[in-house]
Amino acid sequence: MNPLEPLAAHTSFKGEQRLYRHYADTLHRPLELAIYLPVASLLKERPCAALYYLPGLQTNARLVASQSDYQRYANRYDTILVIPDLFNVYQGDDIARTDQYTREHQAIAAYLQDELPATLAAHFALAPGRGIMGYGFGGTLAIYHARSHPTSYHSASALAPWLGFIGTPWHAEHLAHVQLPEHFDPNAWYAAHPDAPPLPLWIDQGTNDDHLGNKIHLAAFETTVADRIASGEIWINWHKRYDHSFYFVHSHIREHFVFHSEHHDL
Repeated sequence: MNPLEPLAAHTSFKGEQRLYRHYADTLHRPLELAIYLPVASLLKERPCAALYYLPGLQTNARLVASQSDYQRYANRYDTILVIPDLFNVYQGDDIARTDQYTREHQAIAAYLQDELPATLAAHFALAPGRGIMGYGFGGTLAIYHARSHPTSYHSASALAPWLGFIGTPWHAEHLAHVQLPEHFDPNAWYAAHPDAPPLPLWIDQGTNDDHLGNKIHLAAFETTVADRIASGEIWINWHKRYDHSFYFVHSHIREHFVFHSEHHDL
């Protein structure tokens, strides 16, 4: 197992925001990990729940860690937040970066499922189970990965995830040539797995998001998972006037920590 190389550390809301460099064997490349340790973890009072945050295609771990006060909520809910910088080596627009993701999607899945948890367990005291969340494309990946490994995650959540895009004119024009994993689109996954066991899922979406109607077709997803919404497995929250930006993320990230904390012990 490769070590975590410390790059920086900053006190934040009594806990500590750390930045590490980690060589990922499964990815055959180094990447940065932004890891927030709540005060309960720093003082070794008790094991803390792990929550993975997958950034969008055009963002990185350093930016996410510095552009939000999520640390306030991670500390409040005894959560070790882990942001793996999965996409920072990618180049180009969202379509080009999506294509680059497909070339290593199996390695990314192996990293998230095996190498990253083992690395964290070797360095920090973790409570059983973990949650996963993400923003934009990272939110889509979070849902897909959690649903592909249902016994590994107690909950999943996403802010403005790409979904419902398979089969749309936008998909035909921009993504049809990209070999995404089967059922990567959450709408396609749930349609193909109507009898899959429940997994708590929370989604926030702004009504002024300029990706609505191309990358994001949340209304179609609501129809597909209507029974799961009615049963209380899936929560979808529309927010008037919010766009696709960090301002939206900052405004609603607290709810994600509350949601995941409610499922830590389930």
